Amino acid sequence: MGADTLVRTDKEIVALAAYLKPWPMIAVDTEFIRESTFFPQVEIIQIATLEQIFLVDAHAFRKTRSADNPSDYDPAIEPLLEIFRDPSILKIMHAAHGDQECLLTSFDTLADPLFDTAVGASLCGFGDSSGLGRLLADIMDVHIDKGLARTNWSQRPLPQTLMQYAADDVRYLVALAEKLLQQLEESGRHAWAMTLSEVGRDVYAYRSDEIAARMLRGRVQEQAFDALRGLLGWRESKARSLNVPRRWVSEDAVLLDLAKARPKTLEQMETFRGLSKHILRDKAVVCGLLQVEKTQAPRATHVRPASEDEQLALEFLKCGMQLLAKKHSIGARHLISSDKLLAFVRAHLTTLEEVVREGFLSQESATIIGQDLLNLYLGHSTLGLRNKKLEVLHAE
Repeated sequence: MGADTLVRTDKEIVALAAYLKPWPMIAVDTEFIRESTFFPQVEIIQIATLEQIFLVDAHAFRKTRSADNPSDYDPAIEPLLEIFRDPSILKIMHAAHGDQECLLTSFDTLADPLFDTAVGASLCGFGDSSGLGRLLADIMDVHIDKGLARTNWSQRPLPQTLMQYAADDVRYLVALAEKLLQQLEESGRHAWAMTLSEVGRDVYAYRSDEIAARMLRGRVQEQAFDALRGLLGWRESKARSLNVPRRWVSEDAVLLDLAKARPKTLEQMETFRGLSKHILRDKAVVCGLLQVEKTQAPRATHVRPASEDEQLALEFLKCGMQLLAKKHSIGARHLISSDKLLAFVRAHLTTLEEVVREGFLSQESATIIGQDLLNLYLGHSTLGLRNKKLEVLHAE
């Protein structure tokens, strides 16, 4: 076994799991295709220690998904999944969300415990969205080819060029993690990085209907949001059952138009242009969802759009946050999120204790930039040019 061949048999999986068991840290990555399916179809699982790289042919362990078989993997791969769940082995991934989704939807497993090198890098001052290739070049002076990401990983035999490309994605990942973890330990941000990496363990993070609802809610009036949310849930369920991309069931724009108009009869609904065959087949269900009145179930309160003055305040604070993030070598997204920033502007808080208690800043981010942010908000500091560079300045 090794990076020049694919792990394909039951015996090879058992041997691989036995080899990985003693290692305290392993790198994991996946290659998948998704153009014509709802679920990502995992084709290759790359695994590496400091000494060796393995490429697992996930395709060889796939079974047909059905109502009686909600998983699509052969139980023979279970020894490897046990390694992914082993609490004594730290799994290393870069930008882990996509890989975790693959493991969850294909194998009903999430890698845990996990360290995400993208998260670690952002807490070490390498930016919010540094790609693996850039990080390896900046931190380890290693250059890898990242030009084959959109390729057909289902082809067999897999060309050696793709085998090499897949292996390179994990070849240096453990060593990179060790360097980042050392920097995080020295800066006192190790525990913070591990907490942020664990976000990917929340299975609800992969419910795309909820994500879409948050993204689209500002484009409909409050009274239409329940209808939109129902339509998004219907589309999610339909796409899952058919294993097709959501857009094949219905485009966002069509669901938005239906939620805004809320036709009351099937005849009214059929006058809409662009209705997919799936909507037409389920038109009675869809029409029923459109008539749902405001539910009594708890859900997020409608957020009033920012006024002109609030928008200016947001731009001012965002600029200040970028400067503070740069000053403290940390990705700005870990300090305060954009949705919380508007609520912060409206809260009229005056002490750092209140800011933390109300959940606008975590204790970690409050320790780093909390007082500076509050000073900007209260007018005790401002932004200005000094030696042609924009800086946070104390107000006179």
